[in-house]
Amino acid sequence: MGRKFFVGGYWKCNGTTAEVKKIVTTLNEAEVPSEDIVEVVESPPFVFLAFVKILLRSDFHVAAQNCWVRKGGAFTERLVRRCW
Repeated sequence: MGRKFFVGGYWKCNGTTAEVKKIVTTLNEAEVPSEDIVEVVESPPFVFLAFVKILLRSDFHVAAQNCWVRKGGAFTERLVRRCW
């Protein structure tokens, strides 16, 4: 068995519920190989985690973003872990 591909996407901390729904709808319509070949993980802003989990197709996963409470920039460059 070869290595599994990992495709992850994180979103900047903004957007409306309607915009999030549009993004998830587009993701849900994507044609991707089976979970045996590729793992897809999306990392929306915290306030949309549960909403995205409900809407996102079952073979895709949801993760939380890291965060930073001090000045110096937005540190959303990596995924922390899958939530569910």
